[in-house]
Amino acid sequence: MIVYRIVHRMVKELLTGSGRDSRWCSSGGKVIYTSSSVALACLENVLRRSGAGFASDFQTIFYEIPDKIKIEEVPIKELDENWRLRSSYSYCQAIGNIWYNKKDSLVLKVPSAIIPDEFNFVIKTTSPGIGRIKIKDSKPFIPDERLENILRSVDIKKLKKLVREKDSISNIYFFISSNSFCILNISSRNLAASIKSRSRAAFSIWRLIWPTAFSN
Repeated sequence: MIVYRIVHRMVKELLTGSGRDSRWCSSGGKVIYTSSSVALACLENVLRRSGAGFASDFQTIFYEIPDKIKIEEVPIKELDENWRLRSSYSYCQAIGNIWYNKKDSLVLKVPSAIIPDEFNFVIKTTSPGIGRIKIKDSKPFIPDERLENILRSVDIKKLKKLVREKDSISNIYFFISSNSFCILNISSRNLAASIKSRSRAAFSIWRLIWPTAFSN
C-alpha cells in the first residue's frame, strides 16, 4: 500500500517523527502522519498553510507499507461524537498512546478529522520494524495557482480567532477579503451547491481538493 505525505523540501529525515504534540499521539511520541491519497495529504496541509501558501518549497513523499504489516485501526463508530473537536485532543491522544506503547505495532489507521470517510496512517518511527517502511518516490508538490492565491489571501489571525470560537476542526474558514469569508464543511458533499453560491473562490478550492463532488 502506498500512502502520502507533503513536507517542506528542507525536511531530510523522512522516517523520523518530530515528537510534537498531535491528535493521535502526545508530546514525545515519534510519529509521522501520512494520508491515503495525495488529495487528502494536500487538504491536511491546507489547514496548516493558510496565509503562507505552498510555492515551490514542498514535495510529496510516497511511502510503501508492505501488505504483510499488521495495521491497527481506530473504528470511527467507536469514537465519541465530538472526537473531531480540538478540545477532544486529549481523548484522541489517550487512544493513540495505547497503540504507541505497544512494542509490536507499527502503523495506526485513523479517520481524518477533516473528512471522516477518508483515512490517515500514523507511522511509529521508533518501532523496530520502521525499516520495513520504504520511501518509493518523491515529487515536487506544485498546486494550482488558484489554490495558492486563496491560501495567501487568508487573514490568519482572524482564522485562528474563529477556529477558537467555533472550536471545530470540521470547519475551514477561508477569508477571501477583510470583509468577507465563507465556511466549508468538508464532511458533507451536499454543501457543494451552497458553497458555489456563496463564493467563487471557495468553490474553486473545493473543486481542486475534492473534484468528485462535482462529477455528476
